Amino acid sequence: MLLKDSKRIKLEKPALKILCLSIAYNNTFVMTRMDAPCKQESIVHFNADGKILYERKYEDIIDVFGQMNDKEVIVLNIPHSKIDIINL
Repeated sequence: MLLKDSKRIKLEKPALKILCLSIAYNNTFVMTRMDAPCKQESIVHFNADGKILYERKYEDIIDVFGQMNDKEVIVLNIPHSKIDIINL
């Protein structure tokens, strides 16, 4: 059965484009946001009121974004040849 609840969230800071969105712990969300096309993207953790709790900018395209659980995000940081694990 699909959830029937829905909620409209007004973001504290408008997003040029939301590339990926996922739920996180305690009624919060994580998104990959395009800041400048083909130049800058960000990982943004925000609450149900749209208030930004954490934001990390990448000076390149985020190739892979994933969540193994609701309290951490994994990002492949290709330009720096590393994997970023972000604890929310």
